[in-house]
Amino acid sequence: MKYLGASVLFFFVVANGCGPRADLHVRQRLLPDASTDCIGVALSRSPDVVQTPRLEDAHGSEIFWVMLRDSTAKDGRRMVSVARPTRPDADGRVELTFVWTGVRRPAKAEEYAVISLANRVLARVRRACAPQTPAPVECLYGDGRVWRCAQTDSAETDST
Repeated sequence: MKYLGASVLFFFVVANGCGPRADLHVRQRLLPDASTDCIGVALSRSPDVVQTPRLEDAHGSEIFWVMLRDSTAKDGRRMVSVARPTRPDADGRVELTFVWTGVRRPAKAEEYAVISLANRVLARVRRACAPQTPAPVECLYGDGRVWRCAQTDSAETDST
């Protein structure tokens, strides 16, 4: 648990530091809107999650801080936030945010690996909490560029 707290602090320091930074948001609207409890259970049961997610409220969203297994990260782990807006006008969107410092964009191989990882995590949440939701997800870089993520096929083959 100490490791998770230190990682969250590091994530905030890195995310708000100076210099180049890339943040990739992988998001999906769940239909119907999934409960926070369901999302938390689905995340904790994912084989990609290293530690049980920690939940906090932040500015109209509930945020799970999740440590994921990630072969592209230096130590094989990557801290991400999984946000679920709770405002009255929220649309049921769940969003994973990945951050890189020192670069404006990660290498293509790392980007594809992280998108595939996010698709697996979202597929687990989708199957557990909103199975009628279509599979495709959106990717968004901090520069505002949005596209439909291409790696949805790997998410569909992940077993429950």
